Amino acid sequence: NSGNEIQLANVSADVTVSQAGTQMGETADGSYSLTPNSYTVDIQVNSEANSPVYLVMSVTQNDTSLCYAVPFAKGTSSQVRQLTVQGTQAVVSFSTSWIKPDGAQDFPDGELTVNVPPAEPATQGETPTVEP
Repeated sequence: NSGNEIQLANVSADVTVSQAGTQMGETADGSYSLTPNSYTVDIQVNSEANSPVYLVMSVTQNDTSLCYAVPFAKGTSSQVRQLTVQGTQAVVSFSTSWIKPDGAQDFPDGELTVNVPPAEPATQGETPTVEP
């Protein structure tokens, strides 16, 4: 592969989650445990990569996980996004990725509302009907 060149690129992300001006604390694993409320997500990314990188936000609520991604080009940039958690508590974590994860939705420029309803309980006592 004489024409190929491999380059290393540093990527770093600093994310701050706050509610009404008060910074939220991270849990031991680096995630945020957020109660129903509105939050400001301040994102600062520094990327030396020539191709876009993604800040990935994973949200788990009612045992359902969702994934959102924000693309960043080469250089240093910052963005502020609004996140509203409704219904029940959500666990939110952030990571960087070289590609947009499969199934990841775009984290919109405006406000993102997360409200995953609890799963329907299984109906007990019903007997399935089998046709002859």
